[in-house]
This record gives sequence, C-alpha cells and structure tokens, in this order.
Amino acid sequence: MKFDFENNFEKNKQNKECLMDYDNSLLEFKKLENININNYEENTEEKMLEKFNLTFRERANNYESVNNLENPEYLENFFQKKKYDIIQAQSVLQKNGTTLFTSAGVQILDDYIFNEKELVSEKMFVIQPVIRTQFINEVADGISTSFINISTEKLNPTMTEHFSSIKDWLSLLSDLGINKKDLDIFDRKGDPSWGGKKFKNNIMMFFYKGLEIGDAIYAYDISQSNRESISFSDIGFGIERLKWSLGNDNYFDYKYDNSLRPKVFDYCKTLALLSGSNLEPSNNNQGYRFRQFSKRLQQEFPGKVDSTKNILMYYYDFWSKWVNLEKGPKESLEIIEKENERNFNRILLDKLSEKYNDVGIDINLSTEEVLKLLKGTSVEEDYLNKLLKDIYERL
Repeated sequence: MKFDFENNFEKNKQNKECLMDYDNSLLEFKKLENININNYEENTEEKMLEKFNLTFRERANNYESVNNLENPEYLENFFQKKKYDIIQAQSVLQKNGTTLFTSAGVQILDDYIFNEKELVSEKMFVIQPVIRTQFINEVADGISTSFINISTEKLNPTMTEHFSSIKDWLSLLSDLGINKKDLDIFDRKGDPSWGGKKFKNNIMMFFYKGLEIGDAIYAYDISQSNRESISFSDIGFGIERLKWSLGNDNYFDYKYDNSLRPKVFDYCKTLALLSGSNLEPSNNNQGYRFRQFSKRLQQEFPGKVDSTKNILMYYYDFWSKWVNLEKGPKESLEIIEKENERNFNRILLDKLSEKYNDVGIDINLSTEEVLKLLKGTSVEEDYLNKLLKDIYERL
C-alpha cells in the first residue's frame, strides 16, 4: 500500500510539474507570437456561434487558397520543408483499432500508445480521411460524417517542440490568408478516455469567424505497461472547414447542384469512401454502418438513381485524390447502387403495406423485379404509379 501511495504521489507531482511547464510555455508563446489566447468557458461555443452567424457570410472569397487546399502536394511540401516526415494515411476501416472507423489523424499513434511499439522521435504529418458516424443525425453545413483531417503528430514532445508545431500551423494559416490576429483561440484542459486509457490533456481550440477549424492537443500521463508514461502532440485541422472558411460557397462543395439537402451530399460522400475502401454492406459492425448510410440516403433522396450516381462519382473522385482507394469506381458504384436499390425497395414496400397486405416481396431483388411481382398483387396500378412518380425518377 505504501508503494502505491508513493507511486501516486510521484505521479501527481509529475503531472503538476507538467501542467506548470505547459502553462508557462503557453504564456511565453502568447508573448512571442503576440496573440491573444483566452480560457475556454461554458459559454465560449455559444459566443462563437453568435459570431459565426454575424460575420461568417461576410468572408471574402480566397480562390487561390481554396485551390491550394485541394492539392495534397501543397500541404505535404509545406510540412516537408518544416522537417516533418510524411506518413501514409490509414484505411478508414479499423481492424484492431480503438474505434470502428479511423476518426482522426492521431490514430497513426495507436500502435505506440496501445501496443507499446518502440517510440520514434520524428515529427509526423498525415492527410487522413476520417469517418465519424456519431454525426449521422446532425449533418448540416460544417458538420459531416466524413472529411479530411490533416494533422501533425509528435511522441514525447518537449514543450518547445509542441509550441513550435503550433507556430508552423499558424504559418500555414497565414499562407492561406488567415492571419493569427483574426483567430479566436481558447485554451482548455481535460481528462479524456481513449481506447480504455485515461490521461490528461491541454487543448487550444482555433476559431475563424466563429467557425472552429482545428485544435492543438498536448496529451500526457498516458500509462504504459512496460515503460514510463508517454505524451504526444496532436494538432489537426479539417480541410473542408478550412476551404469553407476561406470563401468556398458550399461546405460539401458539389459543383453541379447545391439545391439538395446537406444530408444527401454527406451520405453519398461517406458511402463513396466506405465502398472505395473495400467495405460491403452487411448486418454487422462496419458493414451495418454502410447499410445504415444507404438507408438514410434513400430516406432523404429516394430512388433518384441518375442524380445519386453523379454525386457518388463526384465524391469517389474527391477521395481518390487524397487516398489510394482499394476498389475501383465502377465496382464501388455497383455495390452502393445495389444497396440503395435494396433500401428503396424497403421504403416502397413499407409504404404499400399501409394499404395492401399482400406485398411481402423480397427486398433483395432488383426494383424492376419487385415492380413485376407487384402486378400479381392487389396493388392498384394507378396508386403504384402515383407513388413511384413521387419517389422514383426513372418512371
């Protein structure tokens, strides 16, 4: 018991020293960079939302910066010059990871944190496609279930190294036309849990015109079984939010028809990434999520085969620019279309079952086959045609 007490005492002492080092380094950084960093408060995000509603629409279009952010080489060259190693993105399909899908660039550190892989000293930069299914019901401009997370990572950084990386990001933002004086930056502390590990962190949140565009995290006291606790620096920004903040008219950036609801674009975008990453729909785990996105898409945009195909191919091309997709466009599209058809059949038959009791047809058939079989039921042709006219653009 005494041993445990002494260990805990020493650990708490180290944590306090670490926190003091961070706070002192933050004060020095603020002075050197001549920037204002406020403490995060309960109403901070409410205030930022008010600012967003007041000022965001007034932002100037910066087409050159938007174009730069559509070019992976621009970003890799920038960080390569700053002496970061360029790390290949992971698949979004986690196999033995801490989450069902890759949800942040920092997950390139999983093996170091959870499997105690030998630590490396290099600074790392990664362009990582991510999926966050928790936002499936909240999708709107600025909120999506899939996007590109660009991040820098460093294991066991000194305070100087962590704040030097933040300075590199401020330099990138400046090159893109976002002056540090125009940023609202907030500092907060937390006790998160990740993959069953609890640790401490300090977070700097970056807002531009009220829109959160990224954060810088110094995480420490991450326990290890066979070595001392480790720490890491994780600084990440979202490509789509950066582009949108710089004047891109539409967050989902579909250039051919922006009249559709954001969820239509988002679900197509995520389905293109899932299928291109070699995932197929099923009733379990990741495959279930594939099926869920297709179902949501049909609820938002039922049928509409040709329009959906165009959107899916647009986003397949988007992802293929950032990551090597395992499955080609034709095969990816066929798998999505088959699942979309299955879910459309379910919507159609569910609607018909409200009036007719003999429409227990297999939803896994093609819609063409379902329509043929419906001719042998009590469904009235005029009623069916009217229903199809409302929800299925092929007829």
